[in-house]
Amino acid sequence: METNLANRIASECLAKFESLPKTGKPNETFEWTILSAIVLVRKPETGTSDIRVVALGTGTKCLAGDELSSRGDRVNDSHAEVLARRALLRYLLEQIEKALEGQKESIFEWQRNKFALKDGHSFYFFTTHSPCGDASIFDSECEEMSPQPKKARVDQSAEVEEDKRPVVGMTGGKLLQSEEHGDLMAQTVGPVRTKPGRGVRTLSVSCSDKLARWNVLGVQGGLLMLLLERPIYLEGVVLCDGTEHSVAAIGRAIWGRFDRWAEKNRSMLKHPYRRCRPVVAVANNGRMFRFRKNRQLSTDGGKYQPSPCGIVWCDVVSR
Repeated sequence: METNLANRIASECLAKFESLPKTGKPNETFEWTILSAIVLVRKPETGTSDIRVVALGTGTKCLAGDELSSRGDRVNDSHAEVLARRALLRYLLEQIEKALEGQKESIFEWQRNKFALKDGHSFYFFTTHSPCGDASIFDSECEEMSPQPKKARVDQSAEVEEDKRPVVGMTGGKLLQSEEHGDLMAQTVGPVRTKPGRGVRTLSVSCSDKLARWNVLGVQGGLLMLLLERPIYLEGVVLCDGTEHSVAAIGRAIWGRFDRWAEKNRSMLKHPYRRCRPVVAVANNGRMFRFRKNRQLSTDGGKYQPSPCGIVWCDVVSR
């Protein structure tokens, strides 16, 4: 991905967030949050690509296992990445409706009794924080994408075994299945994890695992797939400038850790599905998210708190 495109995507997403009303935004003096967005990029035959933010979400919260509702009237996972994808689904549904009405500006066209995304249209994912879970586990030499497990624990006082390299990024997500030593918080790369959080363990898997699933099954989900000729995949992932990250760790988390499985089970993935490998890029335009967690600490020396609020926005026409 060209750096210019990554910078343009980042700038558009931050500008869209700033243009939204104050409601749902954190208190800048003591709160932080994560912003994620999905961008539509139209590539004309000549000229500069058109960039449009079509879905956006902010949030860091997830319901504990004992807070779920059997009536389905609560949102289990309100992390920014998941809310942005929820907003995208509404956008896609409206675009399908436009196509049914014969509106040429729809991103879909009719093909063989189903809808398909028009040529020259693609989606990119933007975030201001490394996705929780596997993508947030990295050390000072992670650019090698080493498959060796990292034994560092979340507890800073714990002993670091085997790997002596300094740990830079860690996740609070718990392993879905504990290892032999029974440590759910072991910073081992590769396995599926549940969302970070205190209290009764959540049933939602990490954002790294959900992004990995989208890169095989598409972001549209099972219901929308009934209307589509082929899945919709993310062409790239863009991180905001100022984000603590490892490009290698993100690539490993959202597609690389399944390389060995894919080699052995090629026949299991049937058409039209495929394993997508979105390009990971980092903006370097100097524009940073003003509610990021790693910004300079508040004047009283305390730490910023995660905002309890969230925003879900999508580019739809009010009817």
